[in-house]
Amino acid sequence: MGIIAITIDSIDPSTKYLSLIKRYSNLGLIDIRKKIQNNNYLAETDGDDPDKLQELKSLIDELTKAGASVKIYDSDPYGEGLKQFEEISYEEFINNINRLKEILEEIKDLDDELF
Repeated sequence: MGIIAITIDSIDPSTKYLSLIKRYSNLGLIDIRKKIQNNNYLAETDGDDPDKLQELKSLIDELTKAGASVKIYDSDPYGEGLKQFEEISYEEFINNINRLKEILEEIKDLDDELF
């Protein structure tokens, strides 16, 4: 995985969305509103960091619970251009998190066996 990013489909974003994103990103409310209205990425995180992915998952869950229509994107570091993003489903996102956790556990187990 490369970078995971999200957008929200909304012409007039709810104040609930703004406060949730502000807590996650520390962006100003005006900047967040502009990003939503321009359909820009609101939050990005390293797709290889399980802790950061879990934080992003929590944000997505909170936004969805608040009624937001969240789109999730995964960058393809081997695609054309820098940061070529492709939309993925929530299920794919969760599967990526679980797969990463499994890989990290296997690496830890192998390290423990070696030492």
